Amino acid sequence: MRLVLLLISVVFIGFILEKQFNSSSDNTDAEASINATEQSALTRTPKNIQDLIKLKSGLNNLMIESSDKRSQSIDQSLNNDNR
Repeated sequence: MRLVLLLISVVFIGFILEKQFNSSSDNTDAEASINATEQSALTRTPKNIQDLIKLKSGLNNLMIESSDKRSQSIDQSLNNDNR
């Protein structure tokens, strides 16, 4: 009886593994094409000086805004702890 249960469980696990490996190969093709289109859209580098200057100023503004938000949240948490 144990041998029959072992055989059934091995067949079941083999079926699950075979199904998993076959489905992952289909998904990787779709994911690869999606990632390729996203990478082409996201990795555009500035071609001229004006675009580079805009990028630099945009990154500087982003860093300043994020540091301001972080300092405000720290101040709020410190004020809440002192009460």
